[in-house]
Amino acid sequence: MNLSVERDLIFSILAGGCPVDDDETERFNSLKHDKDLLPVFNQKFNFIIQSCGKYGNISHEIQGMNDKGVDILITYYNDYDRSKIGIQVKSFDDMNQTEWLKTLKAQIIDASQSGCDDYYILYCTDLKQHKKKLNYALADLSNSKFPMKVHHVVPNQVLSFMNKSQVDLLTEISLGLRWDDYVKDEASESLRKLNLHGASILIYVVFEFLSYGKSQFTIEDLLYDGLDLASEYQHVSVEFFDIDDESTVNVEEFIIDEAATIDLITGMFLNTSFDSECYEFIPSTEIALLAFISDIMVKSPSMSMQNAQSFVFNFLLHERLKIANKHLCI
Repeated sequence: MNLSVERDLIFSILAGGCPVDDDETERFNSLKHDKDLLPVFNQKFNFIIQSCGKYGNISHEIQGMNDKGVDILITYYNDYDRSKIGIQVKSFDDMNQTEWLKTLKAQIIDASQSGCDDYYILYCTDLKQHKKKLNYALADLSNSKFPMKVHHVVPNQVLSFMNKSQVDLLTEISLGLRWDDYVKDEASESLRKLNLHGASILIYVVFEFLSYGKSQFTIEDLLYDGLDLASEYQHVSVEFFDIDDESTVNVEEFIIDEAATIDLITGMFLNTSFDSECYEFIPSTEIALLAFISDIMVKSPSMSMQNAQSFVFNFLLHERLKIANKHLCI
């Protein structure tokens, strides 16, 4: 794997997503640099590099520097190349200092001299109080020349990053690093024939089978535990969809019809049992999904089953869920 792929991925995770409103950045007022912010960022970046390290042949190291212009240093390398990312956190208190911008410029120079290839500045401050100050700094720094790439992550983006769960982060990492994965593509294809509710049940069944060897399920198992992943999408308002527009997902995606869902999946990956009221899982019909979920369970053994199921659902169905999430009406 090329190191530039991970460099781009880290920027995408930090700066991508939906920025929060300016008003929400007031939360930074009470967060201290060492006591509150650094522990959160250390934890999140550790999770990111550990997750990235499970794909390809790239190794990683992470250090809490707190000097040489760097709060957190990430080094990643393979047999042919090595690269360093320096992360500098600017808190609300930091930006209240009279010469904070002069200090930041000195830190950028120090970081470049210590071998950083990319330098991320995370501005963790209240935009209601510091927006003009931040805009001035961004304009000033953009006109300055530094011997490395300097990336600015503004408070709205930083807070959005802080709000991301492990499931959110793992989904973004996997989308970035597994985009050409054959097993992933085949697993996605196995869900394409199902609506969101059928997909939720299938993912639940496969996890139960792999974790506990369970192959028989009652109707209550399927309609209660099995529908958990898709339960929020029963709130998508039908009025948002143009039935005649073929570019949109069919409205039926988002309407929970329990009887229709059971009819759909019976014979696809479940068989009815004549001597009981249970449904029998047919593993041979879902080889790719079994392999994909087995891989996730091996690579992320500390992740709870609930989070692992949520990740698989969000990752394999992300395009359809993007449309649904735009129209949630709760």
